Amino acid sequence: MNKTQLKVLRFAKKITNLALNPFHLEIKSNRMLSTEERMNRLTDNLPMCVFEDCPMSFYPWSDLLEKSIIWLRRLSGIYQVCLSVENADLFAKFDGIKIKLESWEEVLIAYEIFGLGEYNFFIKGENIVMDFGMNVGLASLYFSKMESVKMVYAYEPFLPTFQSALINLKLNPELALKVVPNNFGVGSDNQIIETQYDPNRKGCMGNFSINNFNTDIAYDRVERIEIRPASEQVFAVRKAHPSENIIVKIDIEGGEYDVVGNFFDSGCINEISSILMEWHYKDPSYLIEKLMQTGFAIYTQGSHSGDCGKIYAFRGICYR
Repeated sequence: MNKTQLKVLRFAKKITNLALNPFHLEIKSNRMLSTEERMNRLTDNLPMCVFEDCPMSFYPWSDLLEKSIIWLRRLSGIYQVCLSVENADLFAKFDGIKIKLESWEEVLIAYEIFGLGEYNFFIKGENIVMDFGMNVGLASLYFSKMESVKMVYAYEPFLPTFQSALINLKLNPELALKVVPNNFGVGSDNQIIETQYDPNRKGCMGNFSINNFNTDIAYDRVERIEIRPASEQVFAVRKAHPSENIIVKIDIEGGEYDVVGNFFDSGCINEISSILMEWHYKDPSYLIEKLMQTGFAIYTQGSHSGDCGKIYAFRGICYR
């Protein structure tokens, strides 16, 4: 084993030792190992850490993994997490899905959705989910795993983020059969917007992404995005699915106020059974009051004086 390989092995040992709950680390390539290399790895005694090729391919991802370790540790307390490097790209497997990791933020989002179960709600009957703010597709994959969910219509306006979502859908072909991805966002009307974009903070991008709250984001380019009325999408889904419950997930970084207003102005709010929403930057009282006016039961998380929080709105009986 050369010096670089030993350095990588020591780093891997550091990563696994930091994890209070062990996770599985796997490195892949097409190169066959010699008998001596196999014996060295067997005797290295890395807990829950398996190398299946030259670990040099792992080293470029060390910075991302160090930033992600707290979320990997928490996620691995619930699922066995398998990390792999394939053709110089980093992947994670857990809970029966495989995703490509491009930033630490995606590990955090995976923990929030799959670990914390932020969308772990069920409504009686057959359900259609509309995922406003698909991001890299993690919520869409989560919903598509649910038996009661028949289809997921997903909307993501930023092309680089949308392309990352398509990769994750392709990595999970059976689940992807239930997902219809759309490369545009939703709001109150038709718009073409030029807005700043940071590929390392995809989860913080939206048609309200230029604001005074995201001062920690290093925007490095401008993206041109398309916004369409949210109500048009709801009415189209209702036409295609006349009897199913429509569940709307909204995480669009400040654009939720326009979307909810559009729901009421158009009357499509009456087509929606449940809303799972993250609010941002403004007092959410407007959103809560509007939803309660039409008979939704509301559950909230987070202080109304903070920068963001959750609103769960339901008609009928909800199970978590």
